[in-house]
Amino acid sequence: MDATAHRIDNDLYQYWVTITPLDTGSGLATISASAYIHLRENYRPAALSDIRQGADPARNSPLISTFAIVRLNGVSQCDGAGGTGRFVYEGLHVKRQGERCYALQTETQQDSVVFFLHNQLNNGMVRLADHHCSQRSDAHIARHGEPLQFPLAIDATESPSWSPGNGHGFDPEEDTFYAVASSNTKAARALARHFERLPERCGYSVRPGLEGDELRLWFDQFEAIARHWQSEVDWQSVQVRNVL
Repeated sequence: MDATAHRIDNDLYQYWVTITPLDTGSGLATISASAYIHLRENYRPAALSDIRQGADPARNSPLISTFAIVRLNGVSQCDGAGGTGRFVYEGLHVKRQGERCYALQTETQQDSVVFFLHNQLNNGMVRLADHHCSQRSDAHIARHGEPLQFPLAIDATESPSWSPGNGHGFDPEEDTFYAVASSNTKAARALARHFERLPERCGYSVRPGLEGDELRLWFDQFEAIARHWQSEVDWQSVQVRNVL
């Protein structure tokens, strides 16, 4: 038996169930049926607020205490702030009064090295880089208890809404962002080398990313690194709607 839910619109899904005989020579036919169902999801609007949530005690290494998408206070924080050279606005990156910009925001339980990744809807996995677009993985230093913000080069049709991710998906139904943190420099170097295998995205243009079997192999190898350094590596994801 195989079951799959395909998103139709917002919380409406088409749910398919297929029963296939184990014995192909039995003469029994494969049977399929579908139904439309509503699955309520608690997506939260990106807002100017401190995101506070406790680390999950069930996780092996809760280095990351929070991970969310937030709205920044003024476009100056996206538009060339701190030399980033980014232009990240709501509404097709056109400057208008009242424009908003957005960022990934994370906090860690210890001083850590953090990387940001993006599994693009229908376009595969990429690593997020700053305006330098260097060939090396972009590592960011998160200080314990201090929010680390990474401005996003996205257009928003309306205020982006987000929800905590649950594991990883090879073919996501929403744009999915990842924060990967390490409190160990050797583990961080191993992660950086692995992330350099991903295509780099450093601006508005969608960059074809890793997909299919290549992405599955990449995730298998990433999980092997995380298991090897399990007490010193952590990652979380968020799913985001209303972005281009």
